[in-house]
Amino acid sequence: MRTEGYHGGTSRKVSDQKFEQRGKKELRPQRPPPSDSPQLPQNSHAWSFDIQFDTREIKTFGDSWKHSSIEVQRLLDHAARARPHNTSDTLSINETRTWIYQLIDPILKACTMIQRNLQQLDWQKEELMQAENNVEELRRLATIRVTSIEILALSIPETVCRSQKCAKYERIGGKETLIYRVCHKDCKPGDNGKLDGCAVFRGGFCIKCSCHLDDHERISYEQRITTKSLENPQKLASEANAAKMKKNSIRKFERLINGYQKESNYILFAMATFSAFIAENGITQKTNLFEQHLQKLIVAEEKKMKSVAGVEADEFHRLRDLKVTYGDICKQFFPQRDSAKISLDELQEIRQKLFSLPLNGAIIAEIFDIHVKTDHQDYEATVTRCEKSMFQ
Repeated sequence: MRTEGYHGGTSRKVSDQKFEQRGKKELRPQRPPPSDSPQLPQNSHAWSFDIQFDTREIKTFGDSWKHSSIEVQRLLDHAARARPHNTSDTLSINETRTWIYQLIDPILKACTMIQRNLQQLDWQKEELMQAENNVEELRRLATIRVTSIEILALSIPETVCRSQKCAKYERIGGKETLIYRVCHKDCKPGDNGKLDGCAVFRGGFCIKCSCHLDDHERISYEQRITTKSLENPQKLASEANAAKMKKNSIRKFERLINGYQKESNYILFAMATFSAFIAENGITQKTNLFEQHLQKLIVAEEKKMKSVAGVEADEFHRLRDLKVTYGDICKQFFPQRDSAKISLDELQEIRQKLFSLPLNGAIIAEIFDIHVKTDHQDYEATVTRCEKSMFQ
């Protein structure tokens, strides 16, 4: 049996060393490069294999190297002048982005309620102005009625189906109200935060109602549309002068209409500011965040009109007019902000003012808090807690 020897007690075989040395000799070129060709350093890999370059190629390589050298030096100069980045700025931008998304739903809810009330108050005012100076009739017409939303927060989010097959409309308080079908309670999104992570879906379809994933949405609260009176009936009953009563009542309607209009204008300004900030920081493409969601509401209302007989088109027209008004504000707003960055302090101030609006601030804050709580619950569900016993 043949036994191979080892050199110097090392783990490298002598036969392997000889093979490598022999291979190196065979690869070495047998002749020097021609005297008329450009000379390359002898440790050059190209020279080792007798690869030749003409003068034009060498000039191209030299120019490329020179350009690369200049650009690297320019990069180093820029890095030397750059100020250290404060990581808290990035965290603040991310936090701002989060709460802007949490504000989309409550802001649009407030907008639709304002538009509905403005229309209703105009009708009530017109009816009052055309009435005779009859005290009893004026007492009835002078009662100011506005539409509001009652919010019921759910203890756990639900997945509901809003398809034409599953959703039903019931007349509640004289208005067609959409009733969703609940497909899954205690709904939890997937790791990507999307609805397809909910356990009720298989292959993009619901195992409860067989409708597509896109027909579903996740809700964290229920809402009920109500009508309430703002005028005190006892105060109206004590008024005996019809002309004075009519004049005072019309003035109250005008003040309230003016209040709703001011809040509507400020909310639309806030929407434009938030959308500009999102686009400014490269968080989304150059698309208008709130305009997209308004379009979804318009499409949903259009489907409602087609699927339910007798549904009035008032809400559809109000949403469409709101989108046009918002678009006009954005056209004026965005060019004015090109030269000025929107500060985080400015956004915080706008948000706080939204919560403080006399007529709609409370409902915006209430729905916003529900979204914040739901997002926090979703985050907590993804956190893995480590007990001390795991490390003992």
